Amino acid sequence: MLTDGALDPEYRWVVDEAGTYTEVSPSGDGLHLIFRGPKPDWAERSRKGQPGGRVVEMYDRDRYFTVTGNVFEGRSEIRENAVVVERAYRTWIEPDAGAQQPALAPRRV
Repeated sequence: MLTDGALDPEYRWVVDEAGTYTEVSPSGDGLHLIFRGPKPDWAERSRKGQPGGRVVEMYDRDRYFTVTGNVFEGRSEIRENAVVVERAYRTWIEPDAGAQQPALAPRRV
Protein backbone atom coordinates (compact mmCIF):
# COMPACT_ATOMS: atom_id res chain seq x y z
CA MET A 1 0.00 0.00 0.00
CA LEU A 2 2.88 2.36 0.82
CA THR A 3 6.18 2.30 -1.03
CA ASP A 4 8.81 4.64 0.40
CA GLY A 5 5.99 6.58 2.08
CA ALA A 6 4.00 7.02 -1.16
CA LEU A 7 0.51 5.56 -1.46
CA ASP A 8 -0.04 3.04 -4.27
CA PRO A 9 -2.47 4.54 -6.83
CA GLU A 10 -5.05 1.72 -6.52
CA TYR A 11 -5.65 2.70 -2.87
CA ARG A 12 -5.64 6.50 -3.32
CA TRP A 13 -9.42 6.77 -3.85
CA VAL A 14 -10.28 5.22 -0.48
CA VAL A 15 -7.98 7.57 1.43
CA ASP A 16 -9.19 10.63 -0.48
CA GLU A 17 -12.91 9.80 -0.25
CA ALA A 18 -12.97 8.35 3.28
CA GLY A 19 -12.44 11.61 5.14
CA THR A 20 -11.54 9.67 8.27
CA TYR A 21 -8.60 8.98 10.57
CA THR A 22 -5.78 7.39 8.60
CA GLU A 23 -2.44 6.30 10.02
CA VAL A 24 0.66 4.43 8.91
CA SER A 25 0.65 0.85 10.21
CA PRO A 26 3.41 -0.47 12.51
CA SER A 27 5.16 -2.14 9.53
CA GLY A 28 5.39 1.23 7.77
CA ASP A 29 4.10 -0.16 4.49
CA GLY A 30 0.37 -0.17 5.18
CA LEU A 31 -2.40 2.09 6.42
CA HIS A 32 -5.15 1.85 9.00
CA LEU A 33 -8.35 3.75 8.21
CA ILE A 34 -10.64 3.96 11.22
CA PHE A 35 -14.34 4.71 10.75
CA ARG A 36 -17.34 5.09 12.99
CA GLY A 37 -19.97 2.48 12.19
CA PRO A 38 -20.16 -1.10 10.95
CA LYS A 39 -19.38 -2.96 7.75
CA PRO A 40 -22.42 -3.58 5.51
CA ASP A 41 -24.88 -5.82 7.38
CA TRP A 42 -24.63 -8.50 4.67
CA ALA A 43 -20.79 -8.60 4.82
CA GLU A 44 -19.51 -11.97 5.99
CA ARG A 45 -15.74 -11.92 5.47
CA SER A 46 -13.18 -9.72 7.17
CA ARG A 47 -9.98 -10.16 5.16
CA LYS A 48 -8.70 -11.14 1.75
CA GLY A 49 -5.28 -11.40 0.16
CA GLN A 50 -4.57 -9.06 -2.73
CA PRO A 51 -2.16 -9.23 -5.67
CA GLY A 52 1.42 -8.58 -4.67
CA GLY A 53 1.01 -10.21 -1.25
CA ARG A 54 -1.02 -7.38 0.26
CA VAL A 55 -3.94 -8.10 2.59
CA VAL A 56 -7.01 -5.91 3.10
CA GLU A 57 -8.81 -6.37 6.41
CA MET A 58 -12.08 -4.83 7.65
CA TYR A 59 -13.36 -5.43 11.18
CA ASP A 60 -16.21 -3.86 13.10
CA ARG A 61 -15.98 -5.87 16.32
CA ASP A 62 -13.99 -8.44 18.32
CA ARG A 63 -10.51 -7.22 17.25
CA TYR A 64 -7.52 -5.52 18.75
CA PHE A 65 -4.78 -3.87 16.74
CA THR A 66 -1.85 -1.60 17.37
CA VAL A 67 -2.51 2.10 16.83
CA THR A 68 0.62 4.00 15.90
CA GLY A 69 -0.58 7.61 16.01
CA ASN A 70 1.51 8.22 12.87
CA VAL A 71 -1.22 10.23 11.10
CA PHE A 72 -1.13 10.01 7.30
CA GLU A 73 -1.56 13.23 5.31
CA GLY A 74 -3.15 15.10 8.23
CA ARG A 75 -6.25 12.85 8.38
CA SER A 76 -6.74 12.86 12.15
CA GLU A 77 -10.51 12.85 12.76
CA ILE A 78 -12.56 9.64 12.96
CA ARG A 79 -15.71 9.91 10.85
CA GLU A 80 -18.55 7.79 9.51
CA ASN A 81 -18.66 7.04 5.79
CA ALA A 82 -20.81 3.98 5.05
CA VAL A 83 -20.63 4.54 1.29
CA VAL A 84 -16.82 4.33 1.20
CA VAL A 85 -16.77 1.38 3.63
CA GLU A 86 -19.17 -0.52 1.38
CA ARG A 87 -17.29 0.36 -1.81
CA ALA A 88 -13.98 -0.75 -0.25
CA TYR A 89 -15.58 -3.99 0.93
CA ARG A 90 -17.05 -4.68 -2.52
CA THR A 91 -13.71 -3.82 -4.16
CA TRP A 92 -11.28 -5.79 -2.01
CA ILE A 93 -13.03 -8.28 0.27
CA GLU A 94 -16.09 -9.76 -1.48
CA PRO A 95 -16.66 -8.30 -4.92
CA ASP A 96 -19.02 -11.13 -5.95
CA ALA A 97 -21.11 -11.48 -2.78
CA GLY A 98 -21.91 -7.78 -2.60
CA ALA A 99 -23.07 -7.65 -6.21
CA GLN A 100 -26.48 -9.07 -5.28
CA GLN A 101 -27.00 -6.53 -2.50
CA PRO A 102 -28.39 -3.06 -3.13
CA ALA A 103 -25.86 -0.26 -2.86
CA LEU A 104 -26.21 2.08 0.09
CA ALA A 105 -27.58 5.50 -0.61
CA PRO A 106 -25.45 8.32 0.76
CA ARG A 107 -26.53 9.19 4.29
CA ARG A 108 -28.32 12.52 4.52
CA VAL A 109 -27.39 14.55 7.55
